[in-house]
Amino acid sequence: MGADGREIMAAGFGTGGNPAKLIGPDFEAGTLAALVADGPRVLLSRGVGAAGPAATEAVCAALVGRGLRVLHFPEGQVGPGTDADVVTWQADPG
Repeated sequence: MGADGREIMAAGFGTGGNPAKLIGPDFEAGTLAALVADGPRVLLSRGVGAAGPAATEAVCAALVGRGLRVLHFPEGQVGPGTDADVVTWQADPG
């Protein structure tokens, strides 16, 4: 639970490099929007490689289009509390 009392949940739509597993940004954004509507803040993995972060950007653009607040932490970093609905994060692969 966050300092503001809002629950935090983690999500990721990684495909392990298999494009056949892609479900698309509209479905992913809809799923995340429904989760946020129930109250929690979502920590969304940006994935790795060239495709993961690009796909996450498309999902986040759709979320912003739905009126949600999105914050992107720099690679390998997490920051202080935020009022964003969805926070993206990427581990430092190094």
